[in-house]
Amino acid sequence: RSLSQDAVSVLGTRAVWTVMSMATGIILARMLGPHDRGVLALVLLLPSTVVTLAKLGITQANVYFINREGYSAKEVASNATTLALGLSAIACLVCWLLRDWLLATVLPSVEPWALALALVRVPLLLLDDYLYGVLQATGQFKLYNTRLILSESLRVLLVVGALLATAVSHAHLIVIRDEPLGERAEREARRQA
Repeated sequence: RSLSQDAVSVLGTRAVWTVMSMATGIILARMLGPHDRGVLALVLLLPSTVVTLAKLGITQANVYFINREGYSAKEVASNATTLALGLSAIACLVCWLLRDWLLATVLPSVEPWALALALVRVPLLLLDDYLYGVLQATGQFKLYNTRLILSESLRVLLVVGALLATAVSHAHLIVIRDEPLGERAEREARRQA
């Protein structure tokens, strides 16, 4: 494949990913409201920020060592995986040790369990970034594009599933709450008749 085909392929995938991400964001904004959406944005932004600080240029180094130095992709991917897991463990530990300060200043409306859940994303995001460099160096853009679309599709499905679960839960609560009122109203109507 040519460079232009790869570039168009990645650009097209990114465009589809952006539209899907935007749709998910709109759904979440409508479902959560301004305050809770802001809290969710903070929780999602923390892992991205940690990953940005922990990247250390490894993705670019992966491309360099495969294409310029002739290292095997398998060897570089193995090292990248080890680095991603090690660096993310250190980054998560630092964030967890600073949790009181983070929750008091940067993430004031976030519960500690949500912080812990957000930190789970750090190794996944870092590993994804590092291995993208390996895919880029070996020219496997189709695999990368497929993975990107599948992950965003899964996110959309999870959001829709959460919406449905929430709607069913609310409908069930309404039925439970209204049932005794309905029975009471029937008793009142019979008594008055």
